[in-house]
Parts: sequence; C-alpha cells; structure tokens
Amino acid sequence: MITEPPVLLTEDGLLQLQDELDHFRERYAELARVKAESPDDADEGMLTDMTLLQRRMAEIEDVLSRATPLDNTAREPGVVGLGSRVTVRWEEDGEETYVIVDPAEVDLNAGRISHESPVGEALIGRRTGERVAVTTIAGSTWLSIVAVDE
Repeated sequence: MITEPPVLLTEDGLLQLQDELDHFRERYAELARVKAESPDDADEGMLTDMTLLQRRMAEIEDVLSRATPLDNTAREPGVVGLGSRVTVRWEEDGEETYVIVDPAEVDLNAGRISHESPVGEALIGRRTGERVAVTTIAGSTWLSIVAVDE
C-alpha cells in the first residue's frame, strides 16, 4: 500500500483550505437542492458543476486528511524555509514578497509560491543579503534576498 506523504501547511493555509471546502459544500448542497426540487431544470451545465465541485472537495479533503501544521519554531531565524515571508529584489523587475508554502496552498495572486517552484527552490536555505540565480520558463536571472521574516 502506498502512503501519501504528509502535507505541511501554514495556519493560514489550513484555514483557507477549510474555508474553500465549506464554500464548495454549501454550493454543492444548493445545486443538489435545486436539482431535487426541479429535476427537469437540471441541465448538463449544472451536472458538470456538481461533478467539478465533488472532485475539488475530494482533493481538499485528501489534503486536509494528510495536513500537518507547519512548526516555524524549528526553522533557523533569518534562513528561508517553508512558511517564510521573503522579500526579494529581482535584477530587472523590482521587489516582490513571497511566502514559501507547500504546493497544496499555492496562491500566486497572494504571493504564496511553492517550495518546489524554481523560485522557491532557489530561495530555500538562503539568507538575507544573498544573491541567487534563478531559472524560470522566462529564462535565467538573478535576485537578491532583501528580508526574511518568520
């Protein structure tokens, strides 16, 4: 039997996934109610939506069943690790701030990047002031670590 590895999630990540699951459960229940009350009105789009909701709920439930809260106390201060908030200065594009997270809680719009991404991988284990080479799909470039917050 293959056991899935644990997923290390930040406190925010755990809350976000639980909120997302709750939202999808409410939406699914709403669609199921409409379908039950008016079976003739249940078009293919509604059934597709319900199927997609079921799949995403199952994914989230799987992640939450394997979730382990991230223990930031074990991380060395000033060193980039899972859960770190890192401000970097790109060689050509200015400053950005990222939170390094497990792939299960990636949210690019919120600056939450995976430790398995090219940028996340390049930052893990580095310190403030270090200059780091990063290769992304856009090409190779450099960034400097401006700050590491826990």
